[in-house]
Amino acid sequence: MSDEFDLTDLDTASARPGALDAAPLSGQLDELVERAVGARLAAEAEAIAQAQFEEMLTPELHTALADAVRRALTAATTPEAEPGEQGSVGEVGPYYPNAYRFFTDFLAPAYRRKTVDYPAMRWCPSWFCHPEARARVDALWRAWEYLRLDPATGMSVWWKDHADHHMAKLLSPDGTFKDCTPHHRQVHPLPSIDIPTELLNLDDAHPAATQL
Repeated sequence: MSDEFDLTDLDTASARPGALDAAPLSGQLDELVERAVGARLAAEAEAIAQAQFEEMLTPELHTALADAVRRALTAATTPEAEPGEQGSVGEVGPYYPNAYRFFTDFLAPAYRRKTVDYPAMRWCPSWFCHPEARARVDALWRAWEYLRLDPATGMSVWWKDHADHHMAKLLSPDGTFKDCTPHHRQVHPLPSIDIPTELLNLDDAHPAATQL
């Protein structure tokens, strides 16, 4: 019969000009699907990593990261000293711009102590309102800036001779904040009668000028 299907007709049709070749098309589709799946997996992985990073980024870690970046920038922009030479703070420039930034970024995170409901130590969160505390933190900052340039024992000397000494005075129950409260209370200066004018006018820093 003329309507009977012949398998040779299929082979002939597949060889006709313009007929699609299924094998290369299938390969292209597989490649597109693989790329799309890879891109989606990468996007999901990035979202998960971002969420985990934000969860782990504590204030302490943020401070440590900022400190590391600052050290890297300082190292990249500071000329290397000649062998046997040690740069001065004036030549290199301070690492922290002032004592308050030094306290916030370094001293407070590094020197952690229990000061709330703990009678063995006293501290005032408004420490910068106390002249003695300001002076001691400023001294700590200046000593740190100088000693950090000593790569051998500078930091050890700073901790032993400066930090431990001044912080012990600041945190002592009989020290700077003895009469203060957790919410700050102004502490009166040491009492003194009026100092004679001739004593106030002494110039011990420039004795030669006083003798003129």
